[in-house]
Amino acid sequence: MIPLHRAKKALKRGFTVIELMVALTVTGILAGMLLKISNDVLQTYNQATGELDSQLAARFVLDQIAEDLQAAVSRRDGRVWLAATVRRDINLTGKWVPGNSADKPVEASLDLDEESMEDCRFGVGGIWLRFITQSPDALSSMAGARAISYAIDRRGAETSESGSSSSTASRRYTLFRGDVSPKDSFLAGFNLHPVDGDYTKAGGADTRDAGEVKSPDTDNGFVDNVIDLGVRFYVKDPNFTNGLRLIFPANSEGALTNDDYEHLATTDPDARTSDDPYSTIYPEVADIMVRVLTMQGAEAIRAFEEGDSPRPSEYSSDNEYWWYLAEMNSHVFVRRIQLYPSGV
Repeated sequence: MIPLHRAKKALKRGFTVIELMVALTVTGILAGMLLKISNDVLQTYNQATGELDSQLAARFVLDQIAEDLQAAVSRRDGRVWLAATVRRDINLTGKWVPGNSADKPVEASLDLDEESMEDCRFGVGGIWLRFITQSPDALSSMAGARAISYAIDRRGAETSESGSSSSTASRRYTLFRGDVSPKDSFLAGFNLHPVDGDYTKAGGADTRDAGEVKSPDTDNGFVDNVIDLGVRFYVKDPNFTNGLRLIFPANSEGALTNDDYEHLATTDPDARTSDDPYSTIYPEVADIMVRVLTMQGAEAIRAFEEGDSPRPSEYSSDNEYWWYLAEMNSHVFVRRIQLYPSGV
């Protein structure tokens, strides 16, 4: 039997240093494991949410473009009834707000001739797409052909007419949909030529005037966080793979090229390049590509462009790092659309 005075001493004895160290080590290991599991779950959730949000945004864009294109109209009158331009600068709208520290690269954003459309880059501002359509107009009771345009701009939520924005946190890439009313389209005419056409000037206060084709109002922002919009046009030809001949961006042989920057669909022979009849033909099929940032990607690029997040040293240039952020935090979606152009 243990004497009473020894039993009391044993009960009063605390933990040894070794026991405390073992307990702390085990606690630290468990806490680290729990933290890692929590981070993995959060990362998986963010990835799944980001992909879902991108899919919903891309589907909304592609559904609307498909509806507009499938109701496109044209006439053999020498005017341009459909046009697509690769934007190699940010000057189109006059409302692009550059970043304080970095911008979307110009040269690094041009890569038109990759075999897979998902790997292409269609210019710093993407494709400026415009055409005449008779798709349903939810904003007017007046029926008739009207001009529609799609263009990407980097703006703030309160971008002024001078192109400035007071809040850097609100600046984002947005796909705009310029929708000219049937009345204004009729008054302006139906020539979408970028120089000699009826829609070459910026609009006024009306969000549905002819200026919406070139410089859409901020209220006509369609979908945020779209950083690229791509187009490929085809005509049906049994001599080519899948029965389709590429006409844009393409050379005279119908092959992909990196230097075909504009397609003007018109019957005017003077608009042709190098006597190539396909350079101005109206397309019968279109592939439309959109690249949409996740919310995390949009914030990462905003922070980098505004100088809040510096470029890591392992990247040789801002251009390289910008596209690293874009490709790691975005999703690309492509849809093939059949056109049924009718005369008016």
